Amino acid sequence: YYDNQNGGRSGSAYIYNRNTSTGQWQETAKLTASDGRSSDRFGTAVAIEGNTAVVGARNDDDGQKESGSLYIFNKGNNGNWSQVQKLTASDPAHGALLGEERVAIDGNIIIAGAPGDDDNGNDSGSAYIFSFNGTQWVETAKLTGDYFGFSVDIEGNIAVVGSRNVNGKGAVYAFERSGNNWNQISKYTASDGASGDLLGWSVSVEGDVVLGSAKNDNTSQGAGYIFDFNNSGGGGEPPKGTITVVKSTDIEDATNFNFNGDLGSFTLDDANPDDGDGVNNSRVFNNLNAGRYTVRELVTCGFSLDNIRINGD
Repeated sequence: YYDNQNGGRSGSAYIYNRNTSTGQWQETAKLTASDGRSSDRFGTAVAIEGNTAVVGARNDDDGQKESGSLYIFNKGNNGNWSQVQKLTASDPAHGALLGEERVAIDGNIIIAGAPGDDDNGNDSGSAYIFSFNGTQWVETAKLTGDYFGFSVDIEGNIAVVGSRNVNGKGAVYAFERSGNNWNQISKYTASDGASGDLLGWSVSVEGDVVLGSAKNDNTSQGAGYIFDFNNSGGGGEPPKGTITVVKSTDIEDATNFNFNGDLGSFTLDDANPDDGDGVNNSRVFNNLNAGRYTVRELVTCGFSLDNIRINGD
């Protein structure tokens, strides 16, 4: 982002491809903003998946001074990369720095941090989610917190955001998508967290595992913490809680099942097997950690049960 092609520190991004014959990586493209200007810092954050590349320009001024922006590039059939869209926040703010440090893409979803946004106070930060609707990328959600958005990642329906200085120690937040809504499902902190550790300096999510770095842990030597979705706060005993069934339809009979057993081992059973409704099913679940589970069981009265949720403390 210090490249001077479009003016001092206007920035650029380079793409390299691996030569399958030699195993060597070779530069194949240089990306710059179509409207690049001095000090835009194009290239402060980059991400790529398939034929789509995303580049942040944290100091771009399209909305407000240094509100930041994202540039989308697609690779054509001829192998050339071209800019296809520029994204800015729907509510750009002075110094929000959208696209600083971290941006991530997974399929048709992009997440980018704006750590200078002020929704919850000075530099409280935010993260914006953009979705591809088949024609263009559009903003679909804004996540907010405290010291929020310096780091982000996304996989499938799970987004994670670093909050590197919350409570002086830092934390990592996980969100799950339901339609266009993203709901917080976890907050992860270090079991041995100390003031100034900066947990959430960088984050990554893969499957059921979240990784967060604490840049200043152990007298600035740094550390990485691994958190499991199935354990609250990453480590220790699973939280105690209750099981809730969310029905997929509103059938009058839909309360015909009940639960027996403790957390970790329970039975989903027909509460009234002889009531003539045709439902007489039983499922046993053993040795489950606290978390979220999906059970889909189509029954003859025409409704299904899904999203068995264990709600922790």
